[in-house]
Amino acid sequence: MAVQVSTIIKEINIWAPLSWAEDWDNVGLQVGRNDKNVKKALLALTPGADVIAKAIEDNYDCVITHHPLIFKALKQITDQSVDGRKVLALAQHDVALMSFHTNLDIAFGGVNDVLAEAIGLENISPFVITGKEKYYKLVVYVPDGYEEKVREAICANGAGWIGKYSDCSFRCQGKGTFKPLEGTKPFLGEINNIHKADEWRLETIVPAGRLNNVIAAMLKAHPYEEAAYDVFEQAFSAKERSIGRVGEIAQECTLKEFLARVAKSTGAENLSYSGNLNRKLKKAALCGGSGCSYLTEAKKIGADVYLTGDVKFHDFQLAKELDIALIDGGHFHTEHLIVEKMKQYLQEKFPEVVFDLYNEQDFRLFFQE
Repeated sequence: MAVQVSTIIKEINIWAPLSWAEDWDNVGLQVGRNDKNVKKALLALTPGADVIAKAIEDNYDCVITHHPLIFKALKQITDQSVDGRKVLALAQHDVALMSFHTNLDIAFGGVNDVLAEAIGLENISPFVITGKEKYYKLVVYVPDGYEEKVREAICANGAGWIGKYSDCSFRCQGKGTFKPLEGTKPFLGEINNIHKADEWRLETIVPAGRLNNVIAAMLKAHPYEEAAYDVFEQAFSAKERSIGRVGEIAQECTLKEFLARVAKSTGAENLSYSGNLNRKLKKAALCGGSGCSYLTEAKKIGADVYLTGDVKFHDFQLAKELDIALIDGGHFHTEHLIVEKMKQYLQEKFPEVVFDLYNEQDFRLFFQE
């Protein structure tokens, strides 16, 4: 069975729901057709001209990036602008482009969790809260012998997650009764006769953002013409969603030692920072990419050091006045680890597709005399 662009987007949506993206962001399919079949996909952090040229030259069916190509509204798509040339090249060679940006920053196991784990933080928790996910309980009645097929379908589409446990569900047996009327095509029973069926009550938990997909998958896998199911809103909320993460530094260290750890784990050769190199650090906050607007929040939650990218002169000045160490890990180096994580995730879901990483480098150059 061919894997389509829409299928890949649906799978990413289970991990990092597109609805979680910030209002100002642009995520999902940027260029191309939803029904495009994908046999080869090229993954990169940014949809640069070099990435697109590589995809066209080596006959990739799609490009998957973290940063969007179409970010602000394009008034024209012509060869007179950089972005216009990229869009035209993709369209002319039938190469689809999809991007997953702030939804992947916020996602559990996304950009910021990958960065936090890479630099060795422990007891990782949310930083700047962006919302809470409402939960629902889904209950469906399934004929004997089909309960596992239905369970697999709903869990594969994002149901059954409790903390770091997946495929959580409960089932019990009972008797279902129904009378197929004229005009029906019953899977079990006969027209105008009451039928008693051995059935399973199958129930699981579903976050609100995945409910529609889960129900659609359940109905597709269910053998009945009319499936009986209930949806109950739960009183509790899921874990808080957030931009950035906070964590404890595994072993108390100095700022100098922490800088070395960040450099080694992210591959950054040049790190700008402010603060005393001998300062002892216990608690760190971070936000991959460009997150200096959250510097004050990092201080409020008691972080000793804040790691982000795109730090400006006045950000370092503010950090000094707030008495919090600040590290500019670079936009590229605080985010590029997610591309390998995306490849691993998608390769596991779609083993029949070839997922390749584009060998990107930080385009910034550092002069050394």
